[in-house]
Amino acid sequence: MKREREDAAGALAAAGARAVAGAVGLKAGLAIAAALLGVLFFLGLFVSASTPAAGGAQQVCAASGALRGEVPANYLPWLGRAAAKYRLGPRGFSIVAAIHKIESDFGRLRLPGVLSGENFAGAGGPGQFLAPSWEAYGVDGDGDGIADRYSVPDSVFATANYLRASGAPGNWRAAIFAYNHAEWYVNDVLEQAEAYQGRVVCRLVGIRAGPVELGRIDWTDTSGPWGGAQKFAELAVRLARREGCSVTSAKRPTESTLSGGTSDHWEGARHSYAVDLGECDLSFPDGAADRVARAVAAAFGLPGRTGVVSITRGRYRIQILWQTYEGGDHYDHVHVGIRNLCCAF
Repeated sequence: MKREREDAAGALAAAGARAVAGAVGLKAGLAIAAALLGVLFFLGLFVSASTPAAGGAQQVCAASGALRGEVPANYLPWLGRAAAKYRLGPRGFSIVAAIHKIESDFGRLRLPGVLSGENFAGAGGPGQFLAPSWEAYGVDGDGDGIADRYSVPDSVFATANYLRASGAPGNWRAAIFAYNHAEWYVNDVLEQAEAYQGRVVCRLVGIRAGPVELGRIDWTDTSGPWGGAQKFAELAVRLARREGCSVTSAKRPTESTLSGGTSDHWEGARHSYAVDLGECDLSFPDGAADRVARAVAAAFGLPGRTGVVSITRGRYRIQILWQTYEGGDHYDHVHVGIRNLCCAF
């Protein structure tokens, strides 16, 4: 995706005639044309779209005010799902959207290489991928069996994949610079993303959110696998499924958290068990994942649900991580960890 372009505002005429300057991954001058279109201001109430989500529900995303007509309805659900899948955190949606705005005005520019074929630099699709970049990062986002450069969901997922592989969300500037080697481009993307931030909300509808009968929770009961911890974590899973969320991780080979502690997920931690609950509406507050965090906190007697919240009850330490980067990215899932205090691990 690397490319070099003139750092000159308003160089629309030069964009069409610019020759490739030898940068591997050079793209066409679509960004400047799209940026000029970005000054349009749209008024209105909402534009929305839906897509299937976990648990048989529908994920509905809505853009309000100035975003009506700015972000096409067919983009909204895929932006949310791609940002969640690649764990891009709270800014992921808006930054992926900004890139597609600048690259091709969300596929609406009628220039070579947007809807079909390639431009003079070899880039194609709404995300303007070169063939080698697409081979490395292309994704079948809509599950139709084909990773198609010109498909909106596939291109959106590929952009998210590329950003994640390039350092996002830990270093957004570096990730965006990897997508296009130009500081002005990084600044334009971040500025455009800031205009989108907070103006799109995704939620799940059509969920049967009836009561989940958990029974009596006995925190002195150490029977069962993983020092007795697994049976309590599975109660959290039941609460998650009610909201259309699913388990994205449980036990795994990695020993340490990003902050250097011993993870409850670690397979070597024989007296603890942890589940990550996500792949659902991550809106905060009151999205599906947030409702899961609230329900788990209430059921387990935790004093809060955001940040790092730990409490000791009976023979166990119970912990929830949500809306924090402590120990990793906990904006795209709710972490629930249970540890039997009998032993170090």
